[in-house]
Amino acid sequence: MKRIAAGVLAVAACGSALLVQGTAGAAASPSTDLEVSVINVVPYRVQLPADGRPTKVIVNVAIKNASRVEVSLKPLGFGARGTEPKQARTFDRGDRLRFAAFFNKNDKPGKWLATAVAFDKFGHKTADSYSFFVDPVKQQEKVDTEIRDFEVTPGLVRRGRSVLFEGVLAATESRFKGIRDQEVGIYFRSSRRQEWKLVTETETNRFGRFSAKARAFKSGEYRAVFEGNEEANGSESDVIRVRVRGFGHGF
Repeated sequence: MKRIAAGVLAVAACGSALLVQGTAGAAASPSTDLEVSVINVVPYRVQLPADGRPTKVIVNVAIKNASRVEVSLKPLGFGARGTEPKQARTFDRGDRLRFAAFFNKNDKPGKWLATAVAFDKFGHKTADSYSFFVDPVKQQEKVDTEIRDFEVTPGLVRRGRSVLFEGVLAATESRFKGIRDQEVGIYFRSSRRQEWKLVTETETNRFGRFSAKARAFKSGEYRAVFEGNEEANGSESDVIRVRVRGFGHGF
């Protein structure tokens, strides 16, 4: 952590704290001992959630003989030039001030500098800075899934009659962790040379279980497919073959 004192620094006034001098003697003197110190930035490493939620950052500042304090936060390093600094707002007053600013996934990762500028009633000013870090947005790792216990019944059916599809969509790492409210597609092909065609779709219940029905007109193979989403990887079931008997014909 590197602390920096600066004599002249231009910052916007909207992030300032207005303070009242404690004694009449201080008001009469043109040479007060003006002091400001950025104690720390909390958290020191700002973690940015991938879902876009804001992260609150607190800048703790100690002062002496200051009538106004402004705090700004600015990224450093390559690509930071021209970036508008964040203006922190105070929510606690006294000899120690607390300023708050909010970060989200659009903020530049890397090293940042929190700078506090203190002013006295005679126009004097002094500054202190404190460096901290903003970590890149960490993308949430997707959960691996699998379709378990996939069944198609009956395995032998008369043409035009319905067959029942059942199974469970679950997280791979847990035998009992079903994934709820997800869409599962049921696909069919009459021979291995043909493409899989969507027959019907269904959703998993709160236990990850799904079921659906469809009429069978040809012998062939069925499988269940979960396409995946932002949080979970896709998966496919085992292939199950169903034989269809036509009217007046053998198998």
